Amino acid sequence: MRSANLNMKALILAAGFGTRLLPLTNIVPKPLFPLNGVPILHLCIEQLIRAGCSEIFVNTHHLHEQIESFISQTTFSIPVITIHEPDILDTGGAIKNVQKLMGDTPFFVINSDIVSDVDLAKVWEFHISGDWPVTLVLHNYPKFNKITVNQRMFVRNFDGVSKKNSSPASNAQKNQAYKKLAFTGIQVLSPNIFHYMPVDKKFGSIPLYSKIADQGDMVKGYVCPNIFWHDIGTPDSYVELSIRHATAKIIKPIPENPLGTDLCGVDSIKIEPLSGDGSDRRWFRCKIDEQSFIAASHGIQPDTSFDSKPMSEIDSFIKIGKHLYLKNIPVPAIRAFDRFAGVVILDDLGDTHLQTIINNEKTDSQPLWKNSKIKYSHDNNEGYFYGKSYLEAKSLLKSSALTQVHDNNEIDFNGRQNNIIGIYKKLCELLILFSMEGIKNFDSFWTFQTSYYSKTMIIENECRYFMDAFVKNYLGHRQDLFEIFLPSFEYMADMAIENAFEGLMHRDMQSRNIMVKDGDFFFIDFQSARKGPIQYDLASLLIDPYVNLDNNIRNSTLEYCAEKIEQLTGFDSQKFIQGYRFCAVTRNLQMLGAFSHLSKNRGKTFFEQYIPVALSSLKNNLEYIKSTNIRLFYQFIRDI
Repeated sequence: MRSANLNMKALILAAGFGTRLLPLTNIVPKPLFPLNGVPILHLCIEQLIRAGCSEIFVNTHHLHEQIESFISQTTFSIPVITIHEPDILDTGGAIKNVQKLMGDTPFFVINSDIVSDVDLAKVWEFHISGDWPVTLVLHNYPKFNKITVNQRMFVRNFDGVSKKNSSPASNAQKNQAYKKLAFTGIQVLSPNIFHYMPVDKKFGSIPLYSKIADQGDMVKGYVCPNIFWHDIGTPDSYVELSIRHATAKIIKPIPENPLGTDLCGVDSIKIEPLSGDGSDRRWFRCKIDEQSFIAASHGIQPDTSFDSKPMSEIDSFIKIGKHLYLKNIPVPAIRAFDRFAGVVILDDLGDTHLQTIINNEKTDSQPLWKNSKIKYSHDNNEGYFYGKSYLEAKSLLKSSALTQVHDNNEIDFNGRQNNIIGIYKKLCELLILFSMEGIKNFDSFWTFQTSYYSKTMIIENECRYFMDAFVKNYLGHRQDLFEIFLPSFEYMADMAIENAFEGLMHRDMQSRNIMVKDGDFFFIDFQSARKGPIQYDLASLLIDPYVNLDNNIRNSTLEYCAEKIEQLTGFDSQKFIQGYRFCAVTRNLQMLGAFSHLSKNRGKTFFEQYIPVALSSLKNNLEYIKSTNIRLFYQFIRDI
């Protein structure tokens, strides 16, 4: 850190409303938006201090009490003083308002919504070495390149468009090469700038500089190539910066710099958007060198603390994710997070879902799961091909030294079904691990919806959801049938709870929430976990419309899981199966409600293709429930 320059002062512009970040900035002023828990205003102040600044002024207006409280409660090595503007003065008026405080020396003016690695000390030395009143720090940023400069790097105009009535001074430059650059929000002004200011109290700084530039070489550009620069003017830009910052901290931790102002590596991170799911979360792949991570963006969280109720989705994601990982349950490790920004950085598990694996198992030309096998026979000898497709296996046999090949039921085509059953048996074991180990030391405080799977939840979040989203909105039934079917719903809810084998319930254990990497399975999207029946997760897995399993596979897997639970715990396998039958129906109702809502109300028409499969599954699952208690509802569904 450079020693303080007694003549170097600065004004940080922090009075704005942050309108592009509304409604978030109704709660927290933009300068206090943090990176890794440190407000951007703090980063800006520390950057000025490192450059040698001796005194800093911060103008305030919108939510000024919060900014003033932050500065008063934070210890800095130099004086940092707030200047409240009862009526906001705009950028030019704010500069004019500090004239007496700045004295007769140059001073910095910096926007409070930017993060950069510009060497401010070099900018200062550059400015004081010249005789112009304004130095603007510029860089090449195509999105914002609107400032035109001449070969001597003096600003000609600020809108990127040549002016019709140029002054004599600008006409003298008309044959020079011009280029466009972007303003970084960092500037140094000489005290004579005040001579050019209007008598008005409220005015913008850019219109002022534009008038000065019309008079000749008065506004100098200090061009910074290859810098990191990022603003947080919009939610997207803030989230992107948070993702970059959090990822960089994983790759290159800097313990000696707890404020995180060393931006090494941030700009070199490549961020690739990924396709989303039914939620509002956004997903990104972050790459640098040979390392890759996944960023989940849950939305900015300015209004609740990390340990308050109700728990937000990102809070549950972090708390539950860390709990599961410590229990050695196969979930991606959480490597970093920025709770305010709603960003979580995870291990990259690739792009292969269980859905892809199972659907590939059903085709001839696609490769099988890594550890699956195809059986072949030759004369009296038998063998297996591992990790090959049917067509690949036939090709290998025909090109081998074998003189005669006997396809055994198309190379044991029924073995394909056995492969799938083998996969689901393995998943059952992992599901049991998730349920039985995950519930140990699980704190219901971490849940962000309901803390357990209850009768009320079944009735409201599944049965009523089904009736509203699917029956009324999707099918168009005008009559409200919920009360008519309520006795059926209550019976099914009671039976699901009565026959439950309770543990930790994932709540959405379907094939798109199970990743496959190097032959291993990993559970994702675990933020809705709560105490509940393991049968619900098993039903989510087996009636999943994304893969549409054969009934033989479903029943074989169900029996395997029931027997496994009985062996491990003594819980009656028939009672387990009974509970499963009712959970399968309630899960089916939830799926149809969700698919209908997403396709009709959220414009995510991708999910509509799965409604017929889910409806067929519901009809099939109701067939297993032999009870007059659901007669009316059963007849209604049968007739759809």
